Amino acid sequence: DTLAKCMAKNADWKITVEGHCDDRDTPEYNLSLGESRAKSVKKYLTALGVDDKRVRVVRHSANMGVGRAIATGLASARGAWFMIIPADLAMDLRDVGRYLAMRGDAAVVAGYTASRPDYSAWRDAVSWVNRTAVAVLLGVRVRNPNYIHLFRVDALHGAPFRFTDSAALYAEMLRRASTRGRIVEVPIRYVPRVAGVQTGAKWSLIAKTARDLLRLRLGI
Repeated sequence: DTLAKCMAKNADWKITVEGHCDDRDTPEYNLSLGESRAKSVKKYLTALGVDDKRVRVVRHSANMGVGRAIATGLASARGAWFMIIPADLAMDLRDVGRYLAMRGDAAVVAGYTASRPDYSAWRDAVSWVNRTAVAVLLGVRVRNPNYIHLFRVDALHGAPFRFTDSAALYAEMLRRASTRGRIVEVPIRYVPRVAGVQTGAKWSLIAKTARDLLRLRLGI
């Protein structure tokens, strides 16, 4: 409902919806479920009065992972600015206006949260290590590297991103954009997820992200 209200107030907004699932079922089922979820979002928004031409549904023929989904979204971006908002939101949508108000001549408006009440001590520790690694290895100093950011599209243009199968993609995007302009930060109200399972603190994902950040630093 909040998104529909925001779109009603901003007639130039257009959104792309991609449905994604975790890997707890068969690939075929997950693809079908993801597509169904995306179509349901569009149907719900149009029922609330949003013109269906402003909501684009993207269907993938294979499970691409969140990194490749972000790359796909960027490739299909038609405006001057680009933002990925996950299905579990993780923010109060009314704060989109905070991002827009901070644009100016920035290349990135990086959102950050004061606290995340649904995070365990372990998850907080992983976030701290990731933030520190991104700052030390890549020279990108933002409070929440893997949170929701608003990017100027032309600041991301160039060679295809290398780490689309990794959480290091966020850092790769921030690093590239930082060479084309300023990064400004804006405080955002965090909204805890109400469904699904957090997977970002798995040892396998942590190890892969650490390895990819090091490869990004060394250019290998």
